[in-house]
Amino acid sequence: MSFKCWNCHTELPEGTKECPNCHTSLEGHIFDGMHTVGPEGNAAQQIVPGVTVAGRYRVLREIGRGGMGIVYLAHDRTMDHDVALKVIPQSLAMDPQAIHDLKKETAIALRLTHENLVRLHNLETWEGQAFVTMEYVDGGSLTQHKLDKGGRIPISEFIPLFTQIAKGLDYSHHINPPVVHRDLKPLNILLTHDGRPKIADFGLARVMRDSASRVSGRESAGTLAYMAPEQIRGKGIGPWTDIYALSAVAYEMLSGEPPFATGDLRWQILNEDPEPIEDLPDNVNRALLTGLSKDKDGRPKTAIELINMIAGEPARPKAASVSASAVKPAPEPAPQPQIKTPVYTEPAPKSGGIKSAVFFILGLIVLAAAGWGAWMFLGNSEPMLTVVSVPAGADVFVDSGRVGKTPVTINEVPTGTRKIRVVRDRYEPFEENVYVDRGKTKNMNVSLVPLFGDLEVTSEPAGATVLINGESVGNTPLSLPEFEYGDYRLKLVLDRYLPVTREFTLPKGGKINISESLVSEFGNIEIASEPAGASVFLDGKKIGVTPYTASDVKRGKHSIKLSLSRHGGYSETVDVPSGGSIKVFGKLSVNVGGLVVTSTPSGASVYLNGKKVGKTPYKSGDIANGSYKVKLMLNKYNDLTKTVSVPRGDVYRLKVKLKQKEVSSKVEKEWERAIQSHYSTPSRAQDKQREAIQKAWSTK
Repeated sequence: MSFKCWNCHTELPEGTKECPNCHTSLEGHIFDGMHTVGPEGNAAQQIVPGVTVAGRYRVLREIGRGGMGIVYLAHDRTMDHDVALKVIPQSLAMDPQAIHDLKKETAIALRLTHENLVRLHNLETWEGQAFVTMEYVDGGSLTQHKLDKGGRIPISEFIPLFTQIAKGLDYSHHINPPVVHRDLKPLNILLTHDGRPKIADFGLARVMRDSASRVSGRESAGTLAYMAPEQIRGKGIGPWTDIYALSAVAYEMLSGEPPFATGDLRWQILNEDPEPIEDLPDNVNRALLTGLSKDKDGRPKTAIELINMIAGEPARPKAASVSASAVKPAPEPAPQPQIKTPVYTEPAPKSGGIKSAVFFILGLIVLAAAGWGAWMFLGNSEPMLTVVSVPAGADVFVDSGRVGKTPVTINEVPTGTRKIRVVRDRYEPFEENVYVDRGKTKNMNVSLVPLFGDLEVTSEPAGATVLINGESVGNTPLSLPEFEYGDYRLKLVLDRYLPVTREFTLPKGGKINISESLVSEFGNIEIASEPAGASVFLDGKKIGVTPYTASDVKRGKHSIKLSLSRHGGYSETVDVPSGGSIKVFGKLSVNVGGLVVTSTPSGASVYLNGKKVGKTPYKSGDIANGSYKVKLMLNKYNDLTKTVSVPRGDVYRLKVKLKQKEVSSKVEKEWERAIQSHYSTPSRAQDKQREAIQKAWSTK
């Protein structure tokens, strides 16, 4: 079977988890319940503090509100940690195009895992409302941080802070395929309580802004202030667009306001250059204006390059043309001359004479005019320093000057001992002092040590949520390539299984495979009795008859009771182990006996504890053992009462002789006279009547 990617519509085999064409996540559980919702009036319950959303997120309090929705602090009861829950405005949640775009951007954002990016968890609907859950960052926004600093951030604090922001942005630009934020601004940069910046709302803020503009016909001026020219034109958007936005944010943090803050912002962004910041060094203003270039090709290629320029790292110099009038005497050689940009020159003629001297002197003057200083150079064009690194693309510094990216060849390096530094983001810097000799080639092959490793997590059964240092990063089986090295605390959580926690250290450039067999939180109880057929009660609730196996019983203490007619009961408290089984056997004792009552004469009524049970001779084999009061009653005989004890599993026999009542002579004479007055000739009918009269008189 096959299906189509919901984003690019590529035909894919069943079970594909990520589209190989557009790299969109195809994990069904993420978006199965996500759809366009109905009007707000159809919502049975609103998302407000005190409400538990989707049976999982307990809303605690509001932490933000704006045109793009309300943000609440909520507690995820499943993962047992706090999250930020952002409610999408109803006008957007009812828009099919907005929901489609949000699904797409959420799938992309779920791939981003970096310490300087806010982690996105999920996009869901509940009770007619759409919402997003993401990592909760508790330190406020960059805007608030600027205000706390008096309206401007000092350059000394700015550099380390924005270096981290740049690393997060470059990470998103260098994954495959690259992810462009397109709505970078101070409100989308959050700070943790210890000051670590995290970029939020990758893609989501842009979709919500664009959809809101399409639905309402209005645009947010707060976002416009950070838009690049190509973004306003609506074409040519790429990582360079985020570089412009980062430059605009940097400009605001250092000056107090964005490059263009009032008036027709669109026209200014497209046509005007920002004013330099008066009290900042020239290199800072040059870097900011370079980042705010109208031409995307004129901006720094990476975010970290922009920050390095602001910090004053010298850019790689370009070849300069020197006019005749600019020729001046060469200055004295500096003690540590700077590195000259790689150039290829014609070798000086080997023959002597005035012509050779003139070319030699002019060559020194050109070097001096280029600002590099003068040193003895014999005209050898053979390469003097070659640096190759694995991986390639690392920045190479000779002494304090950057000379290019690996692989790089530098033609003219001053003779002597030079400090060579090879630097690449997310790799350990390499540094070595090497001696460079004139006329000789120095080859350096550098293997950089990555500041990350590969992490793979599996579980049996699969599907467990993986939390690293309390943050959800996916479900097993999980592969996390290029995960930052260090010490971590891992937790696996799966419904109906005990959570597993372990600590591990991911080494630089190493790989760790973590595989855990999860133990069920439930166990089994195997219950039997002698004799069989007893009713089984678990914690007071009848669940079956013996023999019986109670499955999926939650671990811990439980009460077991057995009950069988004519038998004594059985009870036991058991401790059910996780993922294990426990046996219960109850031997039930018979708790009834027999009672046989005979009398002379027979026919006496038998009463047990006041209740008539029959006449003598009386037999019963199903009487609960114990003490009973037996009473016999027969006409013309005295009542007889006896207390008997019915034994368990045995028969008690009661045999009695009843004593006839004594009738007075007066009663007998009256009886005889009554009979004679009614019947002169005896007959059978008369005999019966006589008996009736006798009975009546006998009760007197």
